[in-house]
Amino acid sequence: MDQEKKNFLMFELPPLVWMLAILGFSSIHGKYIPSSNLLHQGAHFVEYSVFGVLLARGFSHFKKRLSVLKFSTLSVFLIVLFAFFDEWRQSFVPGRSCNFITVFFDTAYAIVGVSLYDEAVLLLSRKKRVAGG
Repeated sequence: MDQEKKNFLMFELPPLVWMLAILGFSSIHGKYIPSSNLLHQGAHFVEYSVFGVLLARGFSHFKKRLSVLKFSTLSVFLIVLFAFFDEWRQSFVPGRSCNFITVFFDTAYAIVGVSLYDEAVLLLSRKKRVAGG
């Protein structure tokens, strides 16, 4: 397998699969969703913070190198667009509604995920610099 295909499978495919998973979760009929707001927000935290990590990781490995600030900003921006789309689409699912306040929280959770990835990248680059010289 050539390097381009490996990069796609390792860095670009995971956020796409995760997007499909989020769309799948938001397609569940409302009667099967727990009534606990804490559980609901916890699920959103996991969905969107992991999405933030995966998307930032994917953008950080593009052929055209992006700075940490650029791939982080791009990741959050695209996740905000996706969160708006997901909320809107969810309004067509029986027993579910569209609440754009959720987009605010999803954005915050995505920022947590992107920030965690950014910190990991910075820590690894510092370790490499210290080890190398």
